[in-house]
Order: sequence, then C-alpha cells, then structure tokens
Amino acid sequence: MEHMAGQHTLWMLDTKPRRLFFIPENPVPLKDLLDDFYIMTRAQKCKLGLMVTYALLLFHDSPWDATPWDKNKLSFFYRTVDEPDYLRPFITTRFERGNTEVGARGENVFHRNYNILRLGILLIEIFKQSRIERFRTPQERREVRPENEANVDLRVAYRVVEKMDDVPYRAAIWSCLDLDWYPQGRRVLLEDLAVRKGIYEHVIEPLKREQGFAS
Repeated sequence: MEHMAGQHTLWMLDTKPRRLFFIPENPVPLKDLLDDFYIMTRAQKCKLGLMVTYALLLFHDSPWDATPWDKNKLSFFYRTVDEPDYLRPFITTRFERGNTEVGARGENVFHRNYNILRLGILLIEIFKQSRIERFRTPQERREVRPENEANVDLRVAYRVVEKMDDVPYRAAIWSCLDLDWYPQGRRVLLEDLAVRKGIYEHVIEPLKREQGFAS
C-alpha cells in the first residue's frame, strides 16, 4: 500500500521463489575444518592468527586455558550452509581433567613453554589449513605416543617452517617455536611481563604486518 497526495495505491510485489538455507546449530571445532574444501583467504588467516594469539595472552592464567592451546579449543558456527565463520571463533574447554589421550600432555617437552609451542603449531595449521599430523613422516606416525607427541610435533613444526617463504607470518611462527628472542636458561612464563612484551613484538607485530600485505 502506497499513500501519495491523498491517493491510496495497492502494489502487488513480483514474488520469486527463494531457497531457504538451514545453518547447522552445532558449532564445529577447527580440527574438523582443517583440510576442508572451504579455503580461508590470506587476510582471514592473519586475522584468525591474531585472535588466537591475543586470546592466549588473555586467558593464559584462567580455567579456559587448562588444556593445550590448539585446534581442539576453537570452534565456529557457519555463515552459510557451507562457509564457516572463521572470523568469529569461540573457545571451548572442559574444566575437569579427563583421561590422558594423545595431545594431552605437556611434560618433558623440549620447549620452554608448552602453550607457546602449541600456539606456534596452531598458527602453522591455520596458515597451511592442514593438521600438523598430516606433515608427520610414516615413521613418526608409528612412533607417536601421548608422552612424546609434543616433541614429535615440535620436530615436525620446525621442518614445516623451514620450507615456508620468508614472510612475516613465518617469523611469527618461528618466534613461537624457537623463543630465540628470550634469554637462554630462563623460564618462559606468560605471567612475566617481558615474555608478554616479547610475544607482542615477535608474534603479534609480524602477524599485523602480514595482515597489512593481505589487505
């Protein structure tokens, strides 16, 4: 109905059939989306990498960070029936301890901070959009156990990063794996202001530069 100059005109709209999309109600963890057919853009990868890095600094001393910081903790809803909303992740965790499984331990790791190591591996998985497990050799797949998986993944991560192009994103990942920006022989604790500043300078800043190139 349109009202103009005291006159009423009834218009009939040209209806067109439309398809309704039903978006799944249940969220999907990142581990199930890696190797998926929907490819993230370079800009999406940078933004997601920044989000998970900031989140580690924010939640490192809370119950939300009681389990390893990896693809099992990030989940997504879908924007459309076949497009995950990669820029709106949310964190999932369980506050109680469960049975030990592959990926659950951080003891005896040849790295000075297990969660920073997991962050570096997560950044590899986001950038490559593939699970770190896919880069293991057949021998590593046979040898992996709950007690040695972190060290296996560290070895695999070094191998993957060494083959990457020399770009800021690579520098951010390397800084998580090697921690060459922090004095040797000192414990690396996220409660330490110097460590947090180091992560900002050596991980977040390179990711921001990479994001600038991708924009």
